[in-house]
Amino acid sequence: MKKRPSTTALAVAFGQLLDAYDPALAPLFLPGHHELLEASVAAFEPRGPKGIRNLERSWYRRMMWTVEGITAPGIFLHYLLRKRFIEDAARAALAEGCTQLVVIGAGLDTLATRISRENGALVCIEVDHPLTQGIKTAALARKGAPANLSLVAADLRERPLGAVLATVSAYDAKRPTVFVAEGLLMYLHESDVTKLFRDVRAIAPEGSRFVFSFMESNGSGRVRFKGTKWWYGPLLDWWLARLGESMHWSIDRATLPAWAEPLGWHVLDIGTHETFRALYLAPHGLQGRALLDGEYIAVAE
Repeated sequence: MKKRPSTTALAVAFGQLLDAYDPALAPLFLPGHHELLEASVAAFEPRGPKGIRNLERSWYRRMMWTVEGITAPGIFLHYLLRKRFIEDAARAALAEGCTQLVVIGAGLDTLATRISRENGALVCIEVDHPLTQGIKTAALARKGAPANLSLVAADLRERPLGAVLATVSAYDAKRPTVFVAEGLLMYLHESDVTKLFRDVRAIAPEGSRFVFSFMESNGSGRVRFKGTKWWYGPLLDWWLARLGESMHWSIDRATLPAWAEPLGWHVLDIGTHETFRALYLAPHGLQGRALLDGEYIAVAE
């Protein structure tokens, strides 16, 4: 049984807040994202407020960027661009007929909050573990939660997604829906990933899409990022195991479409670190920035 909110969700948010101190990356932050992200981190007591205070110190920021450069160059920027690609894919699905957004394992992400603020006709739902969802709920209580946003606290290991959504009055099983699972699947075992894909397909009307991130192995037989120092993978494994958030599932990009088809999903696109570089960094002259490789985004219908 999970006894604390997701530490990896905090780490992802923290990395983006650190990126916000780099003026060159300002164009990559969408309106409202930083404000809402900081509010959620501030509600993640006691570690969140302490981290925010530390980030205000220039020496601390320099130290964190140095540590990143030694261990996993470009991981903080990867988090930011991963979110940008997912957001673009979700907005494209909404523009092309989906009228409902369901974010699975949302963590401290701000996507559903910002989209629900923009369009009151959309149904936006987040589902996450009660301990992590409680932080988001507390943060939005201070900022004001949009009326069309439902924050659902549920452990999907205990109840399938369809059963959880059936308890949400705003959810309409007939609406084409864009489902999002960011930074989630790698922490599940393959049998649980397969079950989640089948569960989502069972409740997804025609025209629905599934946007999800996934890891591709670095060839070691373990779920690892690519291009890092030889000792970083075992160190990360140890840290995640200590948190109770070990990574288990990965799949090759070339294999993913054939794997997803029997589960009811046709892969339309896969975004890689080079996709992110071309779409988001090159237009701002940042194509030379270090960017971590190994986690990709798939868009399926």
